[in-house]
Amino acid sequence: MDPKSTYWLEIKLLGNTKKVRKDVHCFCFDKVVDSDTTTLKDLVDEITNQYPPGYLEIANVQYYDADFKTVLVQV
Repeated sequence: MDPKSTYWLEIKLLGNTKKVRKDVHCFCFDKVVDSDTTTLKDLVDEITNQYPPGYLEIANVQYYDADFKTVLVQV
């Protein structure tokens, strides 16, 4: 992995707000991603294989930029 193209991502998985426990808002984990070899679809597929969505749930991805405080990509 090239250090110039490697990123440390903080990923938060949110569940259905009607079914989620009240004391847990989201599930967080960190992941190292190489932008030269990973596409967004590969990243989403890898996460959904590791943490599969429940029955009738669809995985949505949003990229939040903390500097600009905006959601830049929504898949």
